[in-house]
Amino acid sequence: MIKPSERASIGAVQYEGRDLAEYGQVAFLNHAKAVLSRVDKKMTWDRMAELAEIEPRVLKTYRMPENSPDHRAMPKSVRRQIEALMEQAGQPARPGKNTTPSQPEDTAAAPTQRPALFELVAPALAALVVRAAAQLHNEGMGVVVSGVDRRAGSRVGLNAEDRRTMALVTRARLSLGLSDTTSEIHNLLALCTQSLGEWLPLPEVLAEGLGPVRLIDPEQFLPTLEAEGMAEDVAGLASLVEEQLFGDFREALAKLTPAQADEVYTVVRGFVVRHPVVNQKELEAFLEELPSGVANRVRIGFYDPLSARLDGSEGVALCSRCGNLTKAHAGGAGGWLCTTSACQQHGAAQMKGAQPGIEHFRLARGLRQYWLEPGIDEVLLFDALQGAGLSPRLYPHRDRVDIDLGADSEVGLDLKAYASPELLGRRLKKRLGGLAFYAQRWLVVPDWLANATPGYMDRLKGALGAGSSIQAMTVGQALKRALSLQESHGA
Repeated sequence: MIKPSERASIGAVQYEGRDLAEYGQVAFLNHAKAVLSRVDKKMTWDRMAELAEIEPRVLKTYRMPENSPDHRAMPKSVRRQIEALMEQAGQPARPGKNTTPSQPEDTAAAPTQRPALFELVAPALAALVVRAAAQLHNEGMGVVVSGVDRRAGSRVGLNAEDRRTMALVTRARLSLGLSDTTSEIHNLLALCTQSLGEWLPLPEVLAEGLGPVRLIDPEQFLPTLEAEGMAEDVAGLASLVEEQLFGDFREALAKLTPAQADEVYTVVRGFVVRHPVVNQKELEAFLEELPSGVANRVRIGFYDPLSARLDGSEGVALCSRCGNLTKAHAGGAGGWLCTTSACQQHGAAQMKGAQPGIEHFRLARGLRQYWLEPGIDEVLLFDALQGAGLSPRLYPHRDRVDIDLGADSEVGLDLKAYASPELLGRRLKKRLGGLAFYAQRWLVVPDWLANATPGYMDRLKGALGAGSSIQAMTVGQALKRALSLQESHGA
């Protein structure tokens, strides 16, 4: 650590012959502020945050001591932006290089550099999407997305951060020679239902493996898991859904013994994933088996009445594989299509008519996005493991991991279906989550995703890094490995 008495010498090219970067994030930021202060004597942390186009409160978390619970690691893209500011101030951004401020640069020979800000386009846009969705979810459908400036006390409109993000996206598109179609919020959000590679093919986006990523699910019109993952500096909608939909549910579970709570959580979540649409008799029969407090929470918050099929005709048409609603193929192609995106990836399924004359209920939209969609492949893998004679547990310890191989097993499985293997690898490398409780940590990817994306598994393993404690594999590989473990233990 740098002592207070030594900070005056931080502005030197090197400190005690060592690259300043070795001293960590806090020392780097102190050095950056010292450099910028030579140009602007009144430089403050808030002004520095403004120049770097990050929130002052976020910069504050970067400056906290590493042992502080409020400390947050600074993304590489933010560091590069601050380095660019230092270079503009006439100081090498990385002390220790064989350059000094007085050395002229051969600008004619230097390759054209793209603005470092473009590396922030995708995460900034993801944050905008999450903010907009959180506002709507929190206030209800009475609040609409509007392109006007939000005034004090108003719930409608765009704030300054939204405007900066939209301007950055427009600048990025113009740099590619594309038209300015994103300066209107509704057009921008509509584009976010498409993959980034289709409408924002920035080199910085493609290099990070984000080309196939959609920020808004086109079926549920909610932020995707990838959008949540990129919007690291804001409170995600998932946490808001967790608080609003699951808060009372978890409170009811807390009144049970830990063992009972674990069991009831697994039963409820498993039922929800397997019954996105349920008739009244089935729902009431299920609720009768639950503790009354939990049953009330599920009855009130998890399902909404469903009176008609999506096309407005009488009756309810369901997918025979996952049980969700079906809809007519777009473009008059004929036939039916399941409304669960993950289920569609497993190929066509038969349509089945629901029992007529009985009221039906459909899973709430937030639960469809955050439980049903990832749950499709989770329950398929769980069923396959059970069918192979193993004793897996689904959502053990209230979703510590998606699946483990038994109460005494050291194997934990998290199944993820991120469109970008690079984003997934970086997320898991940064946060192990519940996998940290297991000696063998399996990151499992659906076969359909690995087969559809060139080099997916190699790219994922590369993002996890050499020597990672996480073992990445497909569902098929996970099944084979689990059976091999069972055979070895049986021997």
